[in-house]
Amino acid sequence: MSEEEMNAAQKSNSSISAAGRRLVEQQLGRSAKNALAICDRCSSGFPRVVKVHPFFEREVFPTTYWLTCPRLKSRVQKLEDEGLLDRLTEKEKSDEEFARAVQRAHEEYAQKRRSLMDEKLWKKAAELSRDVIEVLKNSGVGGIRTEKGLKCLHTHLAHYLAGGNNPVGRITAASLEFPTLCRDCSDYREGD
Repeated sequence: MSEEEMNAAQKSNSSISAAGRRLVEQQLGRSAKNALAICDRCSSGFPRVVKVHPFFEREVFPTTYWLTCPRLKSRVQKLEDEGLLDRLTEKEKSDEEFARAVQRAHEEYAQKRRSLMDEKLWKKAAELSRDVIEVLKNSGVGGIRTEKGLKCLHTHLAHYLAGGNNPVGRITAASLEFPTLCRDCSDYREGD
């Protein structure tokens, strides 16, 4: 993604309106009851990334940032199918500096997830299991639970577009042609 495209993306971290939630749900094809904010929008003004609550209605959602843009999700899937995730996994194993940067991204992600929890929610999570607490406190990007490793490009890109310092997301963004003046979501826009 070029700097110009990034600037055109109308960065925001605004809370999500009822109409915005409906739009995101249509993009995702499922409920987004735990969506807290739209963190990134495309150049056409539609949501691209949402921040979700990590513990909602006694369910754990370790993926804090969701990529919502249908066209972008499809393009990222194509990159995965072409082997970019595998190549970056190998790079993490062979390049210490890259591995440290990925680890910092995992730590930043976990810290952001922890910051969304309050004492009351931690108590409710503890009622479920110690494993739930471990996932909420320490899992990395997309809920990955190993010290090293990559889960999927979608989660890394969402973290990056939401403002995270994520080298995998940055490389993924640089490998994509971002939709411009895309109207794919315009049918969903009613009432927003």
